[in-house]
Amino acid sequence: MRRSRSLEAACISLCGAVLASITTLAGADPLAATRLDTARFGYAASAFVAPVGYGGRTGSLALGMITERERGDASIAVAASVGDPDRWLALDTAVVISSLSDRSLGQAGFGEEGSLAFKLHRNVGESTAVAIGSSAVPRWGGSVYRASNPAGHYVALSHAVPLGNQLLMLSGGAGQNVTNKNGNSDDLFGVDLFAALAWYPHHGLSLIGEYDGYCVNAALSVAPLFRWWPLTLTAGYVDLLSDHNRTPRLTLLASVAYAF
Repeated sequence: MRRSRSLEAACISLCGAVLASITTLAGADPLAATRLDTARFGYAASAFVAPVGYGGRTGSLALGMITERERGDASIAVAASVGDPDRWLALDTAVVISSLSDRSLGQAGFGEEGSLAFKLHRNVGESTAVAIGSSAVPRWGGSVYRASNPAGHYVALSHAVPLGNQLLMLSGGAGQNVTNKNGNSDDLFGVDLFAALAWYPHHGLSLIGEYDGYCVNAALSVAPLFRWWPLTLTAGYVDLLSDHNRTPRLTLLASVAYAF
């Protein structure tokens, strides 16, 4: 039995997307600034599963959890950042726990299967960021889990486009095993191309459409308590066109991000 790493990949992506939103959007007006050194409020995510170019800076922390209705289990990730992406480089590191119960691929208990993920990124100008990242490097757990969750690597670019009092966040890139197709790829030389678009009518709300290199996904992200607590909730469907599953998979994500 093989298991896609879409849960873990999306959990990492959510942490990264929220960190990206913190460093990209500021204040009630999403165009008030392109970076924020100290965040105390909630922001909608800028991607669902696909990686983004933006990330955090020293003092940025995020905790994310994701679950799929059909799997009945969840994965969690904790992400932290160090460095200054404006002056030099910044590094995001995420620790991922694959399963919160014994429903994981190898029937392991909490914390017995998981991985690390890393993203090195830099802001370019006022509205663009570029990143290189790796996931499941390293990974731990049973042999079945490790064999079905190979390492992934990618290059991502994100660009913010002002639209009056609104904002478009465009992201895209290329890599291998970006969302883990168990080593199967239909793309040239096994390279996955991915892209995401997030429309922000307000910094606490975004509509996301993306192709993660394997599936077309769509999601709605909200920061319901954006004035008081940095909570982000994202709900959407993975494989919206049912290209690889009988029906789209409802996926729910929650994240809390904070910058000291």
